[in-house]
Amino acid sequence: MRSARLASRIHCEVSFNEPGRIDGYLRLPYSSNRSAYGWQPVPITVISNGEGPTVLLSSGIHGDEYEGQLAMTKLLAGIELRQVSGRLIVLPSVNMTAVAAGTRLSPLDQMNLNRSFPGNPEGSPTEMLAHYLESVLVPQCDFIIDLHSGGTSLLHSPCSLMRFSTDPVRRASLLSAVRAFGAPLCLVKSGQPGEEGLLDRGLAGAAERCGKPLISSELGGGGTVSRHGLEIAERGVRSVLRHWDLLSDGGQTIESDVRMVQLGGDDYFVFASADGVYEPLRDLGDMVIKGEPAARIWFPEDPTRPPITERFRHDGLVVCQRSIGRTSRGDCLYHLASDIAL
Repeated sequence: MRSARLASRIHCEVSFNEPGRIDGYLRLPYSSNRSAYGWQPVPITVISNGEGPTVLLSSGIHGDEYEGQLAMTKLLAGIELRQVSGRLIVLPSVNMTAVAAGTRLSPLDQMNLNRSFPGNPEGSPTEMLAHYLESVLVPQCDFIIDLHSGGTSLLHSPCSLMRFSTDPVRRASLLSAVRAFGAPLCLVKSGQPGEEGLLDRGLAGAAERCGKPLISSELGGGGTVSRHGLEIAERGVRSVLRHWDLLSDGGQTIESDVRMVQLGGDDYFVFASADGVYEPLRDLGDMVIKGEPAARIWFPEDPTRPPITERFRHDGLVVCQRSIGRTSRGDCLYHLASDIAL
């Protein structure tokens, strides 16, 4: 954690303290063969007007996740200064080079931004960006919304995400935020043994270390734009901003019933055990039982070889499945969740 206390090399063109709307860039240093003293632009907008909370909105941490990028960009296109009470910091394309390339990893260093926190101000471009987010942006915020989706390789049921808190006040605040967001599901990081560490990483992990409440999402995937996921993101972000008394745009805050489910451990996943083409046997939203067939892997290059049947290793709700037909040993084919009462 020593790197989190060192000064960032990233320069921000906009002021966080001046009133009004300021659009500009984070200047991420990057020395290359064609630009020895160059920098990579990361778009940032700060909208400040009067008293109120500071909210960070982020998307594009993975460049192939599009619903959040569109929701943030469309919000910036439509929001008016007079509608804001407080300060809104928006980064619609956090991992800008990955966004431009439509890839999960940064083309600059082949690193996953969401696996690079707390970062390093003297490290690679991705590590420098992670360090800036954790050491500069997150500490000055009261609330954070970080939008994700399934990316190129996965399809995901539209959902919000939150980390379970033993503090009843903090837990109630997060629950009210995910209900205001209005996705039909909320995946809860509940801390059960062997649980998948989704909200331990990335901006969510930075927020937890800084003591800041964060909600996230998974919306669509498959390298496409889900109309349903985009609608949830657009409506949900505005609803939560109204709920936090930052936005007054004449709209209504959503009060939705949300199905709360928990992320599980390794046995909540189905992984491919061979290279081939997978045939999915269940769909998103299905309830399945342990031992039930999940998928078959076929071998078109060796058509006389019998298929392998992959089976679910736990009861649960299918919330995620692979979107790419060709698969390799170790690829995630399915991810389950189970109901939790909060």
